[in-house]
Amino acid sequence: MSDQLETVINNILSLTQSTEVTQIERVHKIWKYLDYLDNNLETIPPWGELPKYWITTAKESIQSNIFSLIYPHWITKDLIDKDQMFHTHLQQLSSQVTKEFLGLTIPDSRQELFDVAVEEFQLLDIHFKEPPRLLLYRIYACFNVLTVTLLDTKVTDCVVDILLSAIVLVIIKACPQHLNAICCWIDEWSSPLDSRSSELFYLYTHVNVAIHYINLIEVKPWRPTLPWISLSSWLPSMPAPPSWSPSWPSLPSSWSTRFPSWSH
Repeated sequence: MSDQLETVINNILSLTQSTEVTQIERVHKIWKYLDYLDNNLETIPPWGELPKYWITTAKESIQSNIFSLIYPHWITKDLIDKDQMFHTHLQQLSSQVTKEFLGLTIPDSRQELFDVAVEEFQLLDIHFKEPPRLLLYRIYACFNVLTVTLLDTKVTDCVVDILLSAIVLVIIKACPQHLNAICCWIDEWSSPLDSRSSELFYLYTHVNVAIHYINLIEVKPWRPTLPWISLSSWLPSMPAPPSWSPSWPSLPSSWSTRFPSWSH
């Protein structure tokens, strides 16, 4: 590691542990350092001697490493305790909350696709210390699979309600251990330059609504009690980005061998 890069990382870690700045000020200052690295890594030896695609990979790796160093100083016992309680609640719901319980129609031919959405969400939990934007992309990937799973299914309810019910079931089946911390991490550490009205944050809002809804489901010895309300009513009054709705993503061609039986 070059002296220049080491100095930048040490300055970031110093800011992380500083009690002289507010969290908002800390985030803004740290992102200035990160933006500096992103824009100038090519001029810092030995990175400038590498091919461009290696430099792109190096930028992502350095940023991921920096956030993994920040995380232990940021996480609090309250968040850890909250996640443990939520994880226990999900375990209690996992065998009781089904697609029928939530009023979801998922054809048997697409059950494997739904399982992939669960796997995508589990990846989010595994990589919980990643930079916020990468976590948002993992959420986006999960929703992409879900929308393909629900494509052309016969529904009479609001499509947003159906999608929210689906992400509720995904979260319960994935049973993550760090989800509340992940949401706080995204809220607090996303770049100030990222638009909160973007498609990534719009889909992220669905996850927050689903978490709140799951917390309302009461577990009883014989069956859980579902709060019958419109989930979409909890979303912000902002339209879905045109690029996301009304169009649905296509199933990647590389998956055709994995899901030969899938069809519209």
